[in-house]
Amino acid sequence: MKVITGLDWLNISIHKPKELIDLCLKHNPNSEGCDIVDIIYVLYKCHQQTDYKSEEIREYFRAILHDIEKHYYQDIGGFSYF
Repeated sequence: MKVITGLDWLNISIHKPKELIDLCLKHNPNSEGCDIVDIIYVLYKCHQQTDYKSEEIREYFRAILHDIEKHYYQDIGGFSYF
């Protein structure tokens, strides 16, 4: 995720976005901490460069949506992953 952020800041394309998408889609993220946020960010940024596996990415996001929603606290209006 940090490398992807750095490339974005420098306006450099992600190297091998399809391979990164494949890697991310195989990963079952830990719903605590930054793992789930990092996976979403990497898939999002790679998908901006290619439409490779678009439907699989949507399915993956739907599959982890419940884990994401568990961390939303309406009373504070934000997310906490700890």
